[in-house]
Parts: sequence; structure tokens; C-alpha cells
Amino acid sequence: MVSLLLIRHGLAAPRGAFADDSRRPLTREGILRTTAVARGMARLASPTLVLTSPLLRAAQTADLVAAACSPTPPVRQTDLLGGSPNNRSLARLIGKEASENAVIALVGHEPHMGMLAAWLVCGNGEARIEFKKASVCRIDFDGEVGGGRGRLAWLCPPKVLTELADR
Repeated sequence: MVSLLLIRHGLAAPRGAFADDSRRPLTREGILRTTAVARGMARLASPTLVLTSPLLRAAQTADLVAAACSPTPPVRQTDLLGGSPNNRSLARLIGKEASENAVIALVGHEPHMGMLAAWLVCGNGEARIEFKKASVCRIDFDGEVGGGRGRLAWLCPPKVLTELADR
């Protein structure tokens, strides 16, 4: 079985605050909340690999997620999670990376995280599941990762994961 953890980046500096949007960092509050969310997520599932968008706010989120896990998983950037992602190419990459019982975290942006989740579960490229900042969902696969092949195990908003971290 392969499990994917789809994670939207934490609270970042406002749009327009940086000339280059790819350099927008997490805010102080975003770092604190995302750290708590990552600790709560790690109580439910701990990734064996973290793949992230190269955009700074996602890369920072990925690092916080990895730091909350034991053992600490490797973090790798992929352009497939930034810009205009291609779900099929991303599924192929996951297939190459996934070993048996792998838990792979994907850190990215809206609307792609929500559209990717809907595609993986429903096979519908037009549907979307809403992801608040720092939300996490787990989708499980008994076989090949692809459109309509996954089972949504859970979708947690940041508040729920923060409460888990505090227990």
C-alpha cells in the first residue's frame, strides 16, 4: 500500500509583498501554526519522503513537516508541484519513488492540491476539494497511484491537527 499526504503550504506573506512571488516566505505566525500542524500530522502519519514545490513558502512548509517526523524523511523539490502541475506526470514520479508501504508527502499550493486530491480519489480533473492553508489529507492506494484509484482516508484542517499536537 502507498499513502499520500497532500499538504497545502502554511500562511505566507501577502501577494504582492515580493516582486518575485516564488520568494514569498511563511510569516512568523505561519511558521508557528505549520509547526504545530506538522506535529499533529506526525501523530497520524509520518512520511518516508517529502516532495515539495520549489516555491519558498512550500519548501519551508516541507522542512517543518520533515522536522516534526521521526525518523526525519528526506525532502526533495520538484517543479511538478509548482506552477501548472500535471497530475499524470506527478503520479508517474510517485510511482518511481514509492516503495511498499511508502508514505509520501506532497507539499504544494491551491488550487492544485484540491484538484489533485479530487483527481486521485474521483478521477475527475475538474473537481476540487478545498484545502485551507496548512491542511493535510491522506489518500491510500492498494496498487498503482493514479486518477480515481485512491481512497480518501482523512482530510484535516489545521485546527484539528494543532489540537492533536497539543495532546
